[in-house]
Parts: sequence; structure tokens; C-alpha cells
Amino acid sequence: MNKIRIVILEDEFIVAEDISTLLTEYGYDVVRVFDNAEEAVSNILTSPPDLLLVDIHLAGAMTGIELVQKVKESLAIPVIYITANSEPGTYQLAKATRPNAFLVKPFTPANLLASIDLALFNFSREETPDRIEKPIVFEGEFETIIHRCLFIKSSGKYRKLCPNDILFVEASGSYVNIQTTEER
Repeated sequence: MNKIRIVILEDEFIVAEDISTLLTEYGYDVVRVFDNAEEAVSNILTSPPDLLLVDIHLAGAMTGIELVQKVKESLAIPVIYITANSEPGTYQLAKATRPNAFLVKPFTPANLLASIDLALFNFSREETPDRIEKPIVFEGEFETIIHRCLFIKSSGKYRKLCPNDILFVEASGSYVNIQTTEER
């Protein structure tokens, strides 16, 4: 199974490094860390990650909210806002972009991991505009499909499973064993 690919947008270097290290330790693939939205937009649209962690206030002219608006014009992707600014006005602007979770700094590792779980769960159940291909969704508690890959919750965290990675599936009572190219 493949790791969930995450892009982090955070202009505070130490915070970005802490988040990246934590996510890597928990088995996520931090694809890239950006400190400004202008540089991130084309990268995200060209090579979409599975999840975006976005600070609202970034270096540069474009805010995290503006980045999410631009990305969501073309992609259906789960978004978590991370910010130290919890003012009602900022929150309302962020809420209008329909994020899948919202995390106020400072936060604990448990809060961050729970937000990722919540974002993937919420994303799997949201309606997407007609211009964006709607992801297929299983009705089970632990499965979500994003970008044609299945996300399975195993040992308390999501793992990405793409069809090309499956060698065979074995039913065993009420359990399923999936043999992949990497592991079982």
C-alpha cells in the first residue's frame, strides 16, 4: 500500500518542519512544504497530493484561502486549514471554501492526526460540483476513494491502496486479506 501524499503550506519554518517530521513518523508521505501560495498552486495542480494542510496566512500576496479557492476550481481534494488566527471573520472566509477540517495553532500531534482522519472521512461524504469528477465512495466506516485509490484504515491510520498495487484479495470470514506489491 502506498502512503498518503500530503502537501503542507506553512510560512513558519519551524512549525512546517515539526508537522512534516510528525507526519513522516506516522507513515504519511510529505511530498512538499511551501511557504507561499504562488509557488504551490502550479505544483498542486500538476501533481495533486491526497491531502492539503494549509495555513491561512502565508508569505507572498496570496492567502491560503485564495489558494484553496483556486485549487478547488480544478480539483476535488481534502483540505485542512491550520492557523493561529481564529478570528470569526477569518474563520467565515475559510469556511466558505468548504474545508474538511480546521485546526487552530498550537495543536497537539493527536489533534493533527485526528484532523487528518476527520478530513478524509468528511471528504468521502461531500458532494462535489459537476465540473469535478466525483470520487467513488464506499459506505463502510473505514474506506474512502480519492484520485482512484482506496484509502483503508489499518492500525488506526489511513493507508493508500491503488488498483495496480493489488496482487490478490483473500476473504477469510468477515475479514479480507489484501496482498499487494509491497506488503500484506
